[in-house]
Amino acid sequence: MVIFIVHIISISILVSYKGGMSDNQKKQVVSDFRNKADIYVFLGTFKAVGVGLTLTEASYVIHFDHWWNPAVMKQAEDRAHRIGQENKLTVYSFWGSCVLSVLN
Repeated sequence: MVIFIVHIISISILVSYKGGMSDNQKKQVVSDFRNKADIYVFLGTFKAVGVGLTLTEASYVIHFDHWWNPAVMKQAEDRAHRIGQENKLTVYSFWGSCVLSVLN
């Protein structure tokens, strides 16, 4: 999972972008992140945000749930680090020593 954040101010409102959403739902989520002043966090899964998305409005990328392939994580970061990015972009990657994965 990767999180894109516009500002580090009061993080109280977020949008979620994930697989299984319709194209219209995804477009609405991106539009809300870009245009609504009260939305600070864009929460997305690696697979959903890794391809075909540009989020130059983001200032921060935070990795919480790491993908087994580092190239997938890098590609998710690249969604914010694109031509047109005017903000300083900071990438954080949180790692835990006692992480439990649940397999369904």
